[in-house]
Amino acid sequence: MSTLASVTIYDIYSNLPTAGIPGRLFFVSTGANAGNAYYDTGSAWVQVATGGGGGGGGALVLLEEHTASASASLVFDGWYSSSYDDYLIEFLGLVSATSGGILSMQVSSDGGSTYDTGSNYNTAATRWNSGGAGVSGGVSTQFDLSSTSDGLSNSGDYGVCGPCRLVLPASTAPYPRIVASLTYETSGSLFQGIETRGAYSGGSAINAFKLFDSSGNIASGTVRVYGFSM
Repeated sequence: MSTLASVTIYDIYSNLPTAGIPGRLFFVSTGANAGNAYYDTGSAWVQVATGGGGGGGGALVLLEEHTASASASLVFDGWYSSSYDDYLIEFLGLVSATSGGILSMQVSSDGGSTYDTGSNYNTAATRWNSGGAGVSGGVSTQFDLSSTSDGLSNSGDYGVCGPCRLVLPASTAPYPRIVASLTYETSGSLFQGIETRGAYSGGSAINAFKLFDSSGNIASGTVRVYGFSM
């Protein structure tokens, strides 16, 4: 039985040294390549599978996280990796600083240097609350993740919560998609749910995005981005 030469944990992929000692195994713990393992063949580093046993299935890998504090926007520019084509954006109690706004997303194809403000965001949404139900959608200059008919409350009791999937961000055909299912309180004090579906038709791959509130700053709350590792 052979013995593994060494096992070393490094925080980011760029810390891998030059290959040349066969048998070394490196695990990446954070950053865009978090969860990956690399084996030194003696001449090159080769990524190796790290999937679990048992019934199989994928696992979530945390790629980026930001917490708002009177923030004009939350910028996510470090999550993209060619290792994933399906991402989970998790909203944890995002609260508007000013009542009446809309939570929106714009995307970037240059790592966050610029954001697409053209009419390339196609959405369809259904919302419901104790006052009734409604639909909205169309082509806009951003993805609207909360209702355009009912502004957000600035109450800390009902911040925006729920998941949003970002699927095929590197694809231009088919278009990248978002699938969001969020809950929050409206400025009219109604507890509301909304299902939003969107497609980005800008013709470029998505590798960064930002979240912002049309009424001003985002007072508090956390947003996390995960990759689905199969």
